[in-house]
Amino acid sequence: MYLSQNQLVQLPTAFGDLAALEVLGISANKLTFLPKSMANLKNLHILNLDSNHFSYFPREICCLANLIKLSLSGNRLVSLPKEVSEMVNLRELSLNENKLTFLPRQLFDLSNLEELSLHGNHLTALSGEIKKLQELRVLNVSKNRISVVTEGISDCRNLRRLSLRENQIKGMCHLQKLAVLKCSGNVLKEVPIEISKCTLLTAVDLSSNRLLRIPLGICSLVTLRHLNLSCNSLTQLPEELSKLCSLKELDVSDNALQMIPDSIGDLKNLSKLMLDNNNLTQLPRSISSMECLQSISAKGNLQCDICWSGKRNAFYYCMHCKIHSNRWCTTNVNAEHVLGWWHS
Repeated sequence: MYLSQNQLVQLPTAFGDLAALEVLGISANKLTFLPKSMANLKNLHILNLDSNHFSYFPREICCLANLIKLSLSGNRLVSLPKEVSEMVNLRELSLNENKLTFLPRQLFDLSNLEELSLHGNHLTALSGEIKKLQELRVLNVSKNRISVVTEGISDCRNLRRLSLRENQIKGMCHLQKLAVLKCSGNVLKEVPIEISKCTLLTAVDLSSNRLLRIPLGICSLVTLRHLNLSCNSLTQLPEELSKLCSLKELDVSDNALQMIPDSIGDLKNLSKLMLDNNNLTQLPRSISSMECLQSISAKGNLQCDICWSGKRNAFYYCMHCKIHSNRWCTTNVNAEHVLGWWHS
């Protein structure tokens, strides 16, 4: 049953008579409470209460032992009741965009929880009790005020996706099965060495931090396909970056790079390369041999010469090529081919 966007301010008591109800969506209304009869909906599996006016977590929900997916995002919740642990079959819990400042220890008794999303709250820390969530696969605590990643999270051995965006993170910990790490918009001055131990990583976003260099350890992540290091203070890239043999997308825009190592040409699977707004004076000739490269952008490198020879180079193969606001010095480059994409 879906009753979203109906300006509802309350639900009738008779709602509790819908004993067979399995799915209920009442998002984008004006609800501030639920009738006590809601506790009778013992077969309810999915409940969406997003974008209402709840200031307190409706305790009636806690009696719904068969609930699998619950979303209360976009409300005004300031705390969670200890009874939250009674939703023993809960697998997905979304509490984004509320006003939570802490999480009760009972939350971590939800042993079947696989996805927990707490984006846009006022959390300053994650309890070490999170280690009890052994089935957790996705954790989103972006846009909070967290500075330290608790060691307890290392025991979440099934965690695959972790978002720490827009916090005050200064360090990391080892996560054995992590595949996706989003840690943009923090205050990292160096890439935590623990990241290099997350050998199953396929995507890492460390943009908008304060990074000065890339440790060689990160170059050992042979499964990495997407790496975003834009908006930092990098002055050079290590030659060993070429070891990222699975890399498809690399973004190092908005740094202070003066050169790109020639070894970048060894990234044979790279399809997208972003070099905008650095201090580059030239691009390495090896880029011309990267036949998988479909998109390259080097805008805003005012002193950069583009000087390669050969009829078949990276520009020829690129579907999207943006290199304006640079100095052109091309030899035997298919200029019509290049400029056609440049202006498209």
